[in-house]
Amino acid sequence: MLAFTSEGDTVLDPYAGVASSLVAAVRHRRKALGVDRCREYVDTGLDRLRLLRAGKLKTRRAGTPVYRPTGRDVVSRVPPEWLSGNTAYPRAERR
Repeated sequence: MLAFTSEGDTVLDPYAGVASSLVAAVRHRRKALGVDRCREYVDTGLDRLRLLRAGKLKTRRAGTPVYRPTGRDVVSRVPPEWLSGNTAYPRAERR
């Protein structure tokens, strides 16, 4: 956004979802317009924009990792089903 727009420009996101791009636009002094067909996402996005305007939206600095896996975490392991020989799952190679 910063590379392609200037302060005061209007940012249009036709797939706004929960308004992450709109929040970024407003934080960097751009006008923001968003469209989404999912009412739940629109409501969440509006809530986030209200929190931003009130100074209460939780954010983190750009480049700060959300989560850094250790390599021993369950999310970084090959699922046991893949190693079981069950043909319904792709077979993974052990390292």
